[in-house]
Amino acid sequence: MAASSSLALQNWQLLHEARQRGHDAYVEQALRLEQYYLGGGLQWDPEDRVFLEGEGRPCIEINQIWPAIHNALGHQIHNRMDMAFRPRGGEADGELAEVLSKVAMQVADRQQLHWLETQCMADGLIQQRGYFDVRMDMNSPTAKAVGL
Repeated sequence: MAASSSLALQNWQLLHEARQRGHDAYVEQALRLEQYYLGGGLQWDPEDRVFLEGEGRPCIEINQIWPAIHNALGHQIHNRMDMAFRPRGGEADGELAEVLSKVAMQVADRQQLHWLETQCMADGLIQQRGYFDVRMDMNSPTAKAVGL
């Protein structure tokens, strides 16, 4: 129980620090950027929409952001990179590099890395930030299987 409360305290402190550094302003901006991306009338401020509709003028929206983002994502999907290990001296050899490459590909496949990579890029293109959360557990059965 103490470990989970310690983790909760760490998360709270990180959130508090992020908010002090302008995270709330970023969240507001990211929401606005996502509305521009989605379109469907979301690009208009509600006050502007009421004003225009009150004058009998239509709120026209030509969303050129959607196709541009999807074009960039299509390029990213078509040009994905694969992980590979190469021996670079010391005790490294081709056999270990091949095993590590296969383990990395298996982990990437099981974690749906290609999908996450595309999602991260979409977040970055639309909201200006995209993050991976990558962690290594050297006590996992996979790590033990390859002798790490």
